[in-house]
Amino acid sequence: MKLTEEQLWEIEDELMGVEKGGGGGGDRQGKKTKRAIKEEVVKNYREKEMNLITSSLKNDLEKSPIKNLNESQIPGALEYYSLWLIKCLDNTDTENLHKQWETEIEYSQTRSSGPGGQNVNKTSTAVIARHILTGFSSRSESSREMLDNKDNSRNKLISNLDRHIENWKKYLNDFSKDSRQSEIEDFVKSAIAS
Repeated sequence: MKLTEEQLWEIEDELMGVEKGGGGGGDRQGKKTKRAIKEEVVKNYREKEMNLITSSLKNDLEKSPIKNLNESQIPGALEYYSLWLIKCLDNTDTENLHKQWETEIEYSQTRSSGPGGQNVNKTSTAVIARHILTGFSSRSESSREMLDNKDNSRNKLISNLDRHIENWKKYLNDFSKDSRQSEIEDFVKSAIAS
């Protein structure tokens, strides 16, 4: 006969002398069962993880172009961003998603700083890649070749977008698919208002 996990927890409680209904997963002397301790640890971990995710998303939204819009433009921009985000969340083909993002990136060249001799002062080989919708940007000047810097800045930017989407996935995990759009818009409104 194989015991269920619930039955195993009950046996452990019985062996430890923990009475049922003691409240808070412990007995009258304040002992906590291993199960109660595990549940508390998991709960604390989830709360800390959610706080980090929320903080990271708010930090990301500091760069959002939505912050610079006037009141009448914000609802349309929020809807556009939330629909873009939902499309990204639902896309399981990472390679295809990255190709789509590449069409949403604008590049600008600038002069590199630091050592490099005369070439640094004469040519604009540093590249800044900027994702238009989110406002994320990435700069690369590690190479003397502009095309290498373009690739490097794009790769760093896409990595940041991947992290951003992953944080949204975790944040929205407990919400139904039907409520995601309104939750995204409410979160962004709150973040850009502060």
